[in-house]
Amino acid sequence: MYSPSDSIHRSLRHRDPKTIASLMPKFAWVYQHYFQVRTEGWEKIPTQDPILFVGSHNGGLASPDLPMFMYDWFRRFGYDRPIYGLMHRKVWHFNREVARLAEQMGALPAEPWSALAALQAGASVLYRDWETDRKSTRLNSNHSRASRMPSSA
Repeated sequence: MYSPSDSIHRSLRHRDPKTIASLMPKFAWVYQHYFQVRTEGWEKIPTQDPILFVGSHNGGLASPDLPMFMYDWFRRFGYDRPIYGLMHRKVWHFNREVARLAEQMGALPAEPWSALAALQAGASVLYRDWETDRKSTRLNSNHSRASRMPSSA
């Protein structure tokens, strides 16, 4: 029988700082030259405690916001301060190889128990509100004007 807790704890164990370090040069090029990311406010992040980051981004399953945030995290805090990004759970169903690499980078299925398990393990979590983006995309595709309000966490 499927147990969410078993798969979450397996995913927590698959995060691999060596894999992260080996991919950082590729992420650096994408970060600096392709997306030309600019961030600020890192000095406000506590240096020890786990944090739940909640945000929305430009939409789609392949949005760069989560991996670019994680790249920034790793270069500022190193590979040993754990952070996990919640990734759409369908990736595990459709492309196991991509899911396996994502787990090594710190991805977990986007479920409440994933975030809770990571936070209880002392790690920070990056969450992106899929439902808000889905609704926003639907409204925008109907040429409606919509403003985004932050979701309650």
